[in-house]
Amino acid sequence: MDSPTPRQQSFFGARASVSERFAIVGGDADAGGPVPGKADIYEYVGGVWVHRQTLSAPGTVPFDAFGHHVYIDDNTALVAADNYTRANTPAYGRGVVYVYTRQGTQWVQTGLLANPSSTISAFGWSLAKSGTDVVVGCSYNGTQNFAAYVFRQPAVPAQPWTLVATLTPTGPDNGYDYGYSVAIEGDNLVVGALDAFGFGQSAAHFYHRDAAGTWRLAQVENYPRGSRVGISVALHGNYAAIGADMNGGVRIYERTATGWHLRQTLFSPGTAGRFGFSMAMNARMLLISNNFDNRFGGGAGVVYRYELAGSSWQLRRRYYAPQARAGDGLGTWVGVDHHSNNFILGAPGRLSNAGQAFVQWAPAVQPAGPFCSDDPAVVLQATATGGTWAGPGIRNGQTGQFDPAQAGPGTHQVIYELAAGGCTFRDTLRLTVAPRLRISRPAALALTCARDTTFALSASLPGGTWSGPGITNAQTGTFRTWAAGPGRHLITYRLPAGIACGNEDTFSIVVRPAAVRILSTVPSLTCARDTVLQLRATPAGGTWSGPGISNGATGSFSSAAAGPGRHRLTYRLPTGGPCDGQDTLSILIRPQPVRVLTPPVTLCRTDTVLQLAASPAGGTWRGRGITNTQQGTFTASTAGPGRHVLYYEAGNGACRAADSVAVVVAPVAAPALTPSSPLVLRCGQLSGQLSVAQPQPTGTRYDWQYAALPNGSWQPLPTGNGQATYQAEQPGWYRLRVLRNGCAATSGPTEVRIEQQQPLEIPNIFTPNGDRLNDVFALRLQYPRTFRLQIFNRWGREVFTTTQADNFWTGEGASEGVYYYLWRYSTDCEPTERVVKGTVTLAR
Repeated sequence: MDSPTPRQQSFFGARASVSERFAIVGGDADAGGPVPGKADIYEYVGGVWVHRQTLSAPGTVPFDAFGHHVYIDDNTALVAADNYTRANTPAYGRGVVYVYTRQGTQWVQTGLLANPSSTISAFGWSLAKSGTDVVVGCSYNGTQNFAAYVFRQPAVPAQPWTLVATLTPTGPDNGYDYGYSVAIEGDNLVVGALDAFGFGQSAAHFYHRDAAGTWRLAQVENYPRGSRVGISVALHGNYAAIGADMNGGVRIYERTATGWHLRQTLFSPGTAGRFGFSMAMNARMLLISNNFDNRFGGGAGVVYRYELAGSSWQLRRRYYAPQARAGDGLGTWVGVDHHSNNFILGAPGRLSNAGQAFVQWAPAVQPAGPFCSDDPAVVLQATATGGTWAGPGIRNGQTGQFDPAQAGPGTHQVIYELAAGGCTFRDTLRLTVAPRLRISRPAALALTCARDTTFALSASLPGGTWSGPGITNAQTGTFRTWAAGPGRHLITYRLPAGIACGNEDTFSIVVRPAAVRILSTVPSLTCARDTVLQLRATPAGGTWSGPGISNGATGSFSSAAAGPGRHRLTYRLPTGGPCDGQDTLSILIRPQPVRVLTPPVTLCRTDTVLQLAASPAGGTWRGRGITNTQQGTFTASTAGPGRHVLYYEAGNGACRAADSVAVVVAPVAAPALTPSSPLVLRCGQLSGQLSVAQPQPTGTRYDWQYAALPNGSWQPLPTGNGQATYQAEQPGWYRLRVLRNGCAATSGPTEVRIEQQQPLEIPNIFTPNGDRLNDVFALRLQYPRTFRLQIFNRWGREVFTTTQADNFWTGEGASEGVYYYLWRYSTDCEPTERVVKGTVTLAR
């Protein structure tokens, strides 16, 4: 492709895009001078590409860079002017993207995407579109002040586009030149952060669009400083390619349920240059350019074509410009259509930088299948009509009608050939036809549990497994009625996934139950007497089970063995599996009433003997304290304190019944007095209070007693008695007797003492001569609380001090003479501190 008006330094082919039917080539000449940039649209007609229209923006001014980036599909064209600058915009330019819509044979401007930011420049440096979403990136200036914007196309072309996402870097070091390259396909989007000046780390940011249509960050891949990874990105399906400048390798990622994973790194197959400068990808190919390849001179350029083989991308072809020369720059831009095999290569350096673009038109067969062998015929589709189809199952070579039944199960290769422009194009398609799985229905069988029937099932395809009730061999499909049992059974035949259309089939088999019936009728039964019955059923040969059955073969039943209640008896005809036939019989046996006649009682005396009574007579008693099980004698001393449940039982076997009564033995506990012995009355105290340590139940009577000696005669106190407390005034021994429910208990004795208050004596002389008589200056206190004694000589110098009440001055180291003392003290009897001063003579 040549520009319709070739001109040196116009750089036609610097950017290009191709669809199934149209191609667009940009030339941003005004980025380097006063000549306005343009974009030319071509249409593929009759085997040749025909120039249809030259796009130029109204009101463009020098250096707008109109045409720096372009995109086209069959209805929409986008042209970026990333240096578009007007008043109040940054010096580097804010940028815009022009939107054109095809109306008949003309492309008409219907929109303008303006830079949403007042600070981020070069909006439109990178551009990609998929479906209704367009992602626009920015150029580089060595800062982190970048973003990529996602716009959504309106349903009506004249309506405004909606900004649906503003994407920004994730960290402080991986966002330099973020948006230098972008790619979008379906619900996936990649933004490259080149880091052209090595300020941080190069990075690739992966995004995913959720079900609500919101783009969310899915993953960030960081690369070493200075690696310039992210100069180009490409994306299709579950594969992404991240290019690195200066032959740093192209990294291939695959998307799985756990994220994007590095699968392969491609390096330049040729000479030095800039392998990975530009890339494009679809389902059939990956194009990687090296626009500085020097095989035909410096910067002649080459484009490598890789195709997916299994799980790796393999080099299949190299593309060079015809009569290649130095400076052609082939591969400065590459583009590929996501639906067909069409691709376009830009060479802006051709013809003294007038530029050329090279386009390969190649129709592609649209994917189809997989099919089932009983599916109806379908018409295969290609991106260009007029060719012929051939291969297994093709019923009409002109229309491409494919009949799965005619092709049969298997994988078939179908070829589509189209002659156009003097060339014959061929594309192949592999179609998979899977057989339909069917179970062969057996002839109608009257199956019953009365007889054991076995037969083998079959299906249209071997190699599967059978499952369901009655299947005794999963591989051969053997079915047995006695293993299945009565009822409607769902049988399933299952093949491994991918072998057939529908990997399983089912059908149902009905097995009628065998008739089993109990013939016996049962009279009214009670536990008052043991009744033995002989039960009957048909057919014979079965077994009986249930409460009261003493012989399962003969059907002997005992009411005493069964016991009271409603019992279900079962007669079963065994077959060794679910086909067992059975019938049931319900028998009701009324219980024999047993009742204890003695009411519940509480005993406070441990010497009590209680005679219990119950109905009917002849039973037995059991429980703690029962000393005669036949007569029902209860002895409290044997049982001990506590609550005792006594049982009376009468009857035999399961008909044995019981009743119970509770007897409580609760003797009165000896009370404890507080305070504990002794209670000392001091400091002139006239009385002291004695009281019961534990609260006593309501109705308790109190009897306080006194004795002069612990072993003396105890007498009731005449005054102040009858309460839970007593005010003791005289020395001696006291105790408390409590009475409740006719029982009594007495506490241990508590002594009451009265201590006389001692007078305070202060000596005026002491003789520390070792004769153990008056050797210390002793100041003795009764019940001291605080104590401080200081001794001074006649010159006022302190010679002794103490705060311990029993630490007396020994006169050690002191000479004979008169000394002064200062004494501060308090006692339990005199809590207010007193101060005493005086003199004492030390004589040896």
